[in-house]
Amino acid sequence: LKGSSRLARSTYAMLFALRLLICLQACVGALKTLNGVNFTSDNSMDSASALVFESLPYAVYNHMPKTGGTLLTNLTKMALGKSNVRIEAEFARLSASDRSSFIIGSIRNPCDYYVSLWAYGAEGHGRFKHRIAGGRKSQRVYRTKSKAKDSPKDVQAFRRWMRLISVPGAPGTLSIRLATSYSGVVGLAGLAGPPTEYGQAKLELVAKAVSDISPSSVDCWVRTETLVKDAKHCLEIYGNSTGKHVDWQAFQKVLKRGSAKSSTHGSCKAYFDKSTAALVRQGDGDIFHKFGYETCCGQGSSNWGSH
Repeated sequence: LKGSSRLARSTYAMLFALRLLICLQACVGALKTLNGVNFTSDNSMDSASALVFESLPYAVYNHMPKTGGTLLTNLTKMALGKSNVRIEAEFARLSASDRSSFIIGSIRNPCDYYVSLWAYGAEGHGRFKHRIAGGRKSQRVYRTKSKAKDSPKDVQAFRRWMRLISVPGAPGTLSIRLATSYSGVVGLAGLAGPPTEYGQAKLELVAKAVSDISPSSVDCWVRTETLVKDAKHCLEIYGNSTGKHVDWQAFQKVLKRGSAKSSTHGSCKAYFDKSTAALVRQGDGDIFHKFGYETCCGQGSSNWGSH
């Protein structure tokens, strides 16, 4: 992971202005001492430096559902302070003002993403549960037989679910959500999937948007598989590039408290046979390629585009 040069110029320009004001304050103080000049107020200088500091870019996290976003939101808010953080809601696209800030994005191995999304629905959560094709009969794919949702019948239910939410040759649900959150294409605002809900023209727009997305358009990515490590790295980049304080004690407190909305399920690999894995790769191939996920359910390579 690394900070993008996209933000560097504006940030460093404001930091230069702040440092110049600090130097001027020091000069004024020295003149007061040497010459005995009694200034009635130097609040204007303090106010100006505070104004420059507050205008430094804030951190923006675009909340991608089922990627550990609840935990990442809490870590970011507590470590940076709520006034320095803007959280974009699920399925909201980045605004023009967000683009001039420090953007944090979330991504997850597509295979693991779908297991989590299915298990979340099997526990009765989320609106996506009711969006699959087939009406009431299709809801049977959420009727699991074991606590961990990994019995042979549960695995078969997951595979049926994957087929129900997929369209041959079309982007998968994760690709749709990635395009909605990070592409900036106006016509995709609010899309949450599955692809069975959209016409050919809309799906082609999504496919192009995902193809055009560059990981470098986001300042720092957090992969769910290495969430704490990546979150720490992103906050370090933000602190170093803006000069703003990062409260690491608050960061650790959030970790100890725990705040992730996780679902219960078995090992990701248990759910995928060759045909189901191929279905995911077909719908989310760009995500595998762009974010270094070499295998279904794998953690991902450490050498990828934005590292």
